[in-house]
Amino acid sequence: MIQTHEADFGLHLTIDAQGCDYGRLLDVERVRHFLHDLPEVIGMVRIIPAYAFPYHGKVHDDWGVTGMVLIAESHMSLHTFPVHRYLFFDAFSCKGFDTEGVILRLQEEFDPERIDPQIIIRGRGFRQGFPAAPPFLPFSRRAFCGGGGNEHGH
Repeated sequence: MIQTHEADFGLHLTIDAQGCDYGRLLDVERVRHFLHDLPEVIGMVRIIPAYAFPYHGKVHDDWGVTGMVLIAESHMSLHTFPVHRYLFFDAFSCKGFDTEGVILRLQEEFDPERIDPQIIIRGRGFRQGFPAAPPFLPFSRRAFCGGGGNEHGH
């Protein structure tokens, strides 16, 4: 399991999966259930139900299923391309999580022949090195924009 360093903000796991099972990539409910169940499996908190729906892109072969779930820690999404037997997955979280567990679950659900996972450490130095932003103070747009003009600063 990869954990973030105290000074980092979080992890972003991306997975490109090739040679996936065609029928599984077409299955809107499979995508929705995968995204709905995954947060709890890896210790995250789902804040809305997972959504999945079919889509058709502008390019003839760019159609499939797309889905997403918002979690308290950030988000997860999945996009399938059945004609290409390909999917893209990503999970961003402000805390460390079991990346290997996510990879194994994805392999079980979509049966890819090849996967290319990448892990990005996000927010290096997020909690150090810069002063905190001042508290929000109400301001006049006119004063902020240099005076004159209409209420939109023009």
